[in-house]
Amino acid sequence: MRSWSAQRGMAVIESQSVAAPARLRPVVFVLVSLLLSGCSAPGTHTNSVDSNKRQQPTARTIAPASVQPAPSTAPAPLAERDPLAYMRQVQETCSQLDQYTLLFTRTERRGIGLLASLHSPERIFCWFRKSPFSVRMKWLDEDVKYGESAYVQGREKDKVRFTPRQKPFNLPYRVYRVGAMTPVNWGECRYPMTDFGLERLMQQTIATIAAENGRCKFTYRGVLKAPVVGCPAHCILIEYPADRHPAPIQEIYFDSAVNLPVYTEMRFADGKIDTAYAYDQLDASVRLSDDDFLLPPEREESSAAAGSVP
Repeated sequence: MRSWSAQRGMAVIESQSVAAPARLRPVVFVLVSLLLSGCSAPGTHTNSVDSNKRQQPTARTIAPASVQPAPSTAPAPLAERDPLAYMRQVQETCSQLDQYTLLFTRTERRGIGLLASLHSPERIFCWFRKSPFSVRMKWLDEDVKYGESAYVQGREKDKVRFTPRQKPFNLPYRVYRVGAMTPVNWGECRYPMTDFGLERLMQQTIATIAAENGRCKFTYRGVLKAPVVGCPAHCILIEYPADRHPAPIQEIYFDSAVNLPVYTEMRFADGKIDTAYAYDQLDASVRLSDDDFLLPPEREESSAAAGSVP
């Protein structure tokens, strides 16, 4: 369809062609034919095409709608639905660990009354065996005055054996033997070696909860990064009756991959830490023997005795 201006131009030319001399009629015929065919000069045609292109609406790129995940129908983890049942399940798992090694980080407030202060964390590598109940600890920090300690139930009259670190002004380097509660009474630790281990941790926690006859409050805080250890862990907050517990708040973390405790912390009502224990680098594949619970001087003596046998 021709534009209104083209029709108007053709009418003008046709009106002029009526009065035109005969010699000009061929030229007029050619011009009319060009107009009817829609031809124009190359430059005008090109501009017309470009103009049409510019007038076409630009195609928009429409981003696909974001895919919304379907609501989860999976049940909440047991740690969220029933924290106490979950902790009992963890205790059962811990009871099946017959022996292991781990890196134990101990942070404790020690002292009496106003003299109590929070000690710096102690990094201790530990060997544990369930039967006979055996624990060996080796302090990894050079500034700690102790070197190693060991306890084996039913041996050495149930004494704890320890060696001090060889450093100036320290105790002479040899094996010392003391009662299991002696380090606690001296203020060197809050709990005896006989209370060490993942199973004991869970036993004592659940026993403390049971003694309150339903007065404890549980809050599942989700899967969080465990302090010190750093792994994703189920975090359960336990609030004990403040009238019976000087540090009534316990936060305990369980590795979400293996459901074993990795960190526990007791706090006062004002949020200050009373005790904190981290259990890292657990290796339950080890096979421990009696020799693993000997202190360095005892191992040297045992090796010397074995070498003298003909």
